[in-house]
Amino acid sequence: MRVLIIAGVAGKAEAGGAGVVHNIAKELRNLGHTVKAMFFEDLIPKRRWPARFRSFEFAAESRAM
Repeated sequence: MRVLIIAGVAGKAEAGGAGVVHNIAKELRNLGHTVKAMFFEDLIPKRRWPARFRSFEFAAESRAM
């Protein structure tokens, strides 16, 4: 199965939410799935909106996928 995980956090594996995503992706790969994880910096390499609207900008970019 192909799996896409989109998380609205920074992609550093040491961070809380990103760490969980990386661990889930690793375990799914161990089960034979193809997994792609995407984070803030993958969808929004250069912000166009102020930082307080980061979640809205991320949601808009995620929806376009």
